[in-house]
Amino acid sequence: MDSKKEIVVASMPIKPCWPTPAGLVTGVFVGRMLADYLNCRYVMSINELNGFKDLSYDCEGFVRGIHGMGVQVDEVWIDKVHMNAIKKNIIEMVKKGWIKVMPKRIMRCGCGRVFVEEKYANKYCKLIDVEDEIFYCKICGMRCDSEESEQLIFCIPENIKPIKVIPAFLSKEVECALQRLKGREQVISRDRDTGCAVTVNGKKYNIDVDFA
Repeated sequence: MDSKKEIVVASMPIKPCWPTPAGLVTGVFVGRMLADYLNCRYVMSINELNGFKDLSYDCEGFVRGIHGMGVQVDEVWIDKVHMNAIKKNIIEMVKKGWIKVMPKRIMRCGCGRVFVEEKYANKYCKLIDVEDEIFYCKICGMRCDSEESEQLIFCIPENIKPIKVIPAFLSKEVECALQRLKGREQVISRDRDTGCAVTVNGKKYNIDVDFA
């Protein structure tokens, strides 16, 4: 049996930048080494989708740079190229009930950078400054206000099957991360044009590029 048809090592989605910082390249090297150890294909995943900047130049330079360093990549997987497959998968998740349309209170700013569920704004959003209990966007400086609206929600189940973690000493950290996610309702739609949109119940929803 050809093991290369059974196992694939894939990188976490990488946001390309050129010139490429050393820290970003480290994960690519580790992935290649792991693929060689397992005698399987190595797929480098790249997030070219971005609602604020055209990353095509950075993507081309990043891929050239990786090849120039002598890293063999069996396949470069770019989200923008596989848009139809991504949309199909999202619609399938809607049909299975993993993604639902639900009302949520969303905090927004004028430029669109701040888009976060109100209850998580102060804790998770690094783009927010708070002055006298009023929230402001660090990018545009405008006040962030909350409003309830229908959003696409990824409903993370309570029962998440255990996964095997390599290296094993990271198992505890991964398990803690999964525990925090269990039962969470994650907003995956955005107001701005992200380059990836699906229609659910006759309404268009722009999908967060990190989810796509």
